[in-house]
Amino acid sequence: LSESYQKALEALVATTGSVAHVDDLPIGCEYEDNYPIDLEKSMFDRIERGDADKALEASDSYFEWMRETQSSSVMAVKLKILEFVLRAETLAYQSGGQTYRFNARDEYLPQIIEMSDFDQMKSWFLNKISEACKNILSKKEERSNSIIEQAKIHIRENFAKDISLDDVSRTVNISPYYFSKIYY
Repeated sequence: LSESYQKALEALVATTGSVAHVDDLPIGCEYEDNYPIDLEKSMFDRIERGDADKALEASDSYFEWMRETQSSSVMAVKLKILEFVLRAETLAYQSGGQTYRFNARDEYLPQIIEMSDFDQMKSWFLNKISEACKNILSKKEERSNSIIEQAKIHIRENFAKDISLDDVSRTVNISPYYFSKIYY
């Protein structure tokens, strides 16, 4: 759904009053031949869902790709892990799972610059990705629990009436489909 929405939004922005097909839209970025874009996309999809295990698996694979192919470009690897950590934390901020503090990341750049080997970089990178996932997941669980509590209150207050899934989901302002996914 998110990818479809993004493509529709791109089509809307790129066209003005004319019909456009998503394949006709300009592509935002090209990557060098061996760049693992699918792995990067998978990693951020999983981070966005708060799936720490799968996000760490993808992050580990991505880091190992850098170790194997970019070992002579240590500064580029450091910059990439910083980029990815900041991107993951931005997802956590946007989900409401983390409170943004302007100075909270002051130490990131000095820490990364001081790292002398790939094992230190990998450990720092995976730790930060894990934290972002946990913050995202925590907020999702908090929201789900709040919705379930609201639904329980509605059901308790209206148990004598003929209520349906649609009635309850409308009360908590989510679709019946989504409600049934989080409640059952």
